[in-house]
Amino acid sequence: MFSRSMIRVRAVRLAVVAVTAAAVAMVSPGASALPTGSSDLPTGTSQTSAGTPPTATTSVSTPYGSIGVWMLRSDGNVANWLGQQYQGKSLYEPVNVVFVDRTSATADAATATLTNRLSAAGFPVQWLHSTGYQGRINGQLYAQQPPDGSDSAFSDATAVETNDHGRVFGPAPLAGGGFVWSAAFSREKFEVITHGYVSFAQARGNLRAALLGKGATDLGVLTLGNTYNTDTASTGDHDGNTVVLGLN
Repeated sequence: MFSRSMIRVRAVRLAVVAVTAAAVAMVSPGASALPTGSSDLPTGTSQTSAGTPPTATTSVSTPYGSIGVWMLRSDGNVANWLGQQYQGKSLYEPVNVVFVDRTSATADAATATLTNRLSAAGFPVQWLHSTGYQGRINGQLYAQQPPDGSDSAFSDATAVETNDHGRVFGPAPLAGGGFVWSAAFSREKFEVITHGYVSFAQARGNLRAALLGKGATDLGVLTLGNTYNTDTASTGDHDGNTVVLGLN
């Protein structure tokens, strides 16, 4: 997704990167498709019931603290894919991943661990993504990682390719030591001057599989119930489940 205030500048940058990407694609026709995620994880389905209308303060009590269930914009409202429509509806962006770090002693160390583990799993910091998002843990708002202002997100491909990307919020102290993060990951496709929504569930599954393949611990699934589907609003294919991964 792109920040509207920078769309003209990014349009020029995208054009340059798109030409480069096209050239790479021409010499790499045998590139393999991205994985679809772990087969033992629910793939996500559009909900037929409306659910609870998204509010910025909605949180769920979990073993890791009170987790806010929505990604929030810089103005404190629930993120809605920069106002773009999906199937003629507003698209709200759910928290669908929680990271648990029981070993880091400081917030700086936890941030370094998060960045290093995601990068090792194939999700380094990539540019040309909107920023300024935040998430709520234990009633407190936490700014996104990668930091606001960097025009970036953790992503498994460039912004001019179909990619799984996300922003992570925290670190919030855990009772007994360590830190917890919440995150919102989604799959998008490149479109002219914008990015189109593809899936929340696929991004969640692909991220989980990649991290488990690099030694992360599967801590199960939390049901946050953050789905909302009406005639005018949607949470896409999100099923209300949030995966929990231990960063070792």
